Formats: sequence, C-alpha cells, structure tokens
Amino acid sequence: MSIDHSAIEIEYPESDGKPMGETDLHRNWMVRIIDIMQHRYRGQQVYVSGDLLLYYEEGNPKKFFVPDAFVVLDCKPGLRRTFKVWEEERIPSTIFEVTSRSTKSEDEGKSRKPLPRSVFRSTSCTTRQATISSRRCEVFA
Repeated sequence: MSIDHSAIEIEYPESDGKPMGETDLHRNWMVRIIDIMQHRYRGQQVYVSGDLLLYYEEGNPKKFFVPDAFVVLDCKPGLRRTFKVWEEERIPSTIFEVTSRSTKSEDEGKSRKPLPRSVFRSTSCTTRQATISSRRCEVFA
C-alpha cells in the first residue's frame, strides 16, 4: 500500500525564530537596501523583499534561507508571508546579505552554507562582499 504524499498538507513556517538584524546598523542597512530596490523598481512587475523565508524545495520545509534583501524580476509585487519558488515560478535575480561583526566569520568562513544553485536566475553569478561601518560601505568583488 502506498501513501499519497500530495494529500498531506506540509507546513512551511513563517519565521525562523531569529532576529531581523543582529545590530541596529545591520537592520538599518537591510531596510535601506529594500527601500532603495523598491524605489528603483516601483511600478514594475518586480518583487522586492527581505528577512522573509524563501523556500526553494517543494515538500521540504527545511530547505529555506532568509536573505537580508532580494529582488525577483518579472514577479507580481505585493505582500507575502513567505516566498516559495515553485508557487511563484520565479527565483531571485539578486540576493543581498549584510555582514555584521557578530556574523562576519560565519558569513565569510567555512561554516557559511552555499546558496543552492537552483535559487539563482543565472548559473554564473559574482559573489560580492560588503564591509559596512557607520561611515562607509566598501564592496569587494
């Protein structure tokens, strides 16, 4: 006897239980990036968000990550509680991660989990690291 997995309702949580930003500066940059991207794409079919659970494997609620900010082109804007790539039939074209002192070693070190290739629009993407202080933002390619 086989089990019909399509009839089982899978719960995709709306929170990972972690704070929005590790510091005020981290949170401020995250909100600023989202605001800049929303302004840049206003009136277009572009979804901009951040600190939202992004699920990338249908049927597996453990396969998610929470980008500080992300942009999805050719996607209806609006409010969402989570982003599921199989429902939207879209993947982010750009993902932003803000590093703080408390997460720098995790973000840049060996413990950093690579984002799954299936989450990117292109198979060739450039990783950029930004170091942000209260006075400047440096981006390294």
